[in-house]
Amino acid sequence: EDVMLTNDALPITSARNRFSAIVVSVEREGSLLRLELDCGFPLKVLLTPQSVAEMNLQSHSAVGVLIKAPHVHLIAH
Repeated sequence: EDVMLTNDALPITSARNRFSAIVVSVEREGSLLRLELDCGFPLKVLLTPQSVAEMNLQSHSAVGVLIKAPHVHLIAH
């Protein structure tokens, strides 16, 4: 919920974490859709079906990813 996607050029915003990504997969998860993105690292995002349809997102779509710094949490394996 703290990730914003765009299918335009990455806009100028206060978000310090900006990535270009490719949609790897789109799968239904309850009433939402889970998108797996390849940003050079894996990222999973939940979106409404309406948002996915409006942005015409599907496997291999190019997207911009914006995440504000306070919403980034590193998880060590």
